[in-house]
Amino acid sequence: MPASDTFDAIYDLLKKHPGLSGVIGIEKAMTFIRLTTRLKDEILFKQRPGHDPNEPPDELPENVKDFVGNAAEIPGAYVEGCWEVFRDTVWQRDKNGNSIGADAKLFREYGLQSLLCE
Repeated sequence: MPASDTFDAIYDLLKKHPGLSGVIGIEKAMTFIRLTTRLKDEILFKQRPGHDPNEPPDELPENVKDFVGNAAEIPGAYVEGCWEVFRDTVWQRDKNGNSIGADAKLFREYGLQSLLCE
């Protein structure tokens, strides 16, 4: 994951949006990340031609903002701030919620020695 996923980096980004850190907690943040990860194709579809699909866009499309705000119970005024805070994390995850296959790899590498099964 990029350095932008550290709590220090997240906190610095949250401070840029007054009130945001008082509106969301870890559950709403995780819901926001899960939902926007599942909507990556929709987000990309609404971007200008030539947008690099490997880079998260600067803004979410209106329909995605509306859906995620309602579903995650995040006031509309804060959804764009959440995107700024978490977009790099979202863009590193696949649609199943895995960090680009990293979860399965971790179970393969460490699960057996801990007697865990996926």
